[in-house]
Amino acid sequence: MEHLTDEEWEDAGFTRAQFENRWRARLERDRFSPETGSPAPNFILEVLTSEGKRSGELFQLSSLFGRPIGLVFGSYT
Repeated sequence: MEHLTDEEWEDAGFTRAQFENRWRARLERDRFSPETGSPAPNFILEVLTSEGKRSGELFQLSSLFGRPIGLVFGSYT
């Protein structure tokens, strides 16, 4: 990022200093994030139907203990 000009930073919507401040804040928040490959905390959630409606069926992460899985959190709305 050090090769960007002030004009390029302006086109990006913020200054180099603003970017650096955001980056430092992000690094600080990430200090508490689990490392890749570390065990995920157990949780329980409700399974939705294929139409996105509540099913009443619960899923517990620990039910998959010992099996590799990928967790993707996001909004699909």
